[in-house]
Amino acid sequence: MPALGPGGGVGLMAGRPPGPSPAAPIGPPPDLAASVAGEEDPGASLDLSLPTASAAAPPRLPDAAAATPDPMPPRQKLETRAGWLEYTLSGHGPATIVLFNGAGVTLDGWQALYPEIESIGRVFAWNRFGLQGSDEPPPLQDGELIVASVRELMAQAGLRPPYVLVGHSLGGLHANLFARLHPDEVAALLLIEATHPRDDEVLQQDASQLSRGLAKVLAEPPEQFEANLRAELEAAPETVQQVRTAGPFPRVPVAVISGAMEPPKSLLPPDAAQARQARQEALARLSPDGEHVIAARSGHFPQRSEPELVLAVLRRLIERALPPAP
Repeated sequence: MPALGPGGGVGLMAGRPPGPSPAAPIGPPPDLAASVAGEEDPGASLDLSLPTASAAAPPRLPDAAAATPDPMPPRQKLETRAGWLEYTLSGHGPATIVLFNGAGVTLDGWQALYPEIESIGRVFAWNRFGLQGSDEPPPLQDGELIVASVRELMAQAGLRPPYVLVGHSLGGLHANLFARLHPDEVAALLLIEATHPRDDEVLQQDASQLSRGLAKVLAEPPEQFEANLRAELEAAPETVQQVRTAGPFPRVPVAVISGAMEPPKSLLPPDAAQARQARQEALARLSPDGEHVIAARSGHFPQRSEPELVLAVLRRLIERALPPAP
């Protein structure tokens, strides 16, 4: 399947009243990676390609600049059978878009897509157990638990299928499982640098090593995300097995976005990185209506480094999945 370059349009920006200062830069931040050794590289693997904090103290911003509006919608909480989960719900349009974060990354990882994504459809973002305002995770947080929790959460929030699932990194594996377990509830999938069930080199990486690297790139103490990261990586083999036994992938449109920049050799050897790229192409072939897009300026976080591209691909996907009524 040929890979497509950047293309498509971007929706008009919707206004939002000023709010608190954001925790991460607004707009398309650089897609830099900090390896565990501390060097910067533009193509990190797994969840290590968030923009890194500068080693030097940033200059003090004027009060007007510090009051930049936060594009993220207000956070809410609902109690599920497994515990309280934090989420946001905003936007309007024919599609209901559900965002699945990568392991150890909060819903703020989608910030660069807001507020434009809200003009495409109704957007549901959420924090899995162990992240920010959600409850602590169980020792093993496998895919079936994650899928059951988000379905219960969405039902309580008043959302109804079909859904357009957008999964990044390990969240892409969870979205893949959701589609297999509940094919009648899914209209389409967008997989962004998503984990393939055969990505053993990624799934078997040491949680402590990844935690140290993630702490550097997030500029956050590990205790803010380590419980989630460990619970999901420990459960990754079980999640992979669940995907393999869940049933066939539904006949729905699929789009895959892969970063062109290779990860540091310290994280993933070149031959393993090449094999992973081939598996990205295989994800696009899950559907006869599949599209594989290369994000030329991105590593593992195209939604942050090239948000316009991600939004354009999402629009095309929704047009294929939900054609306008005659």
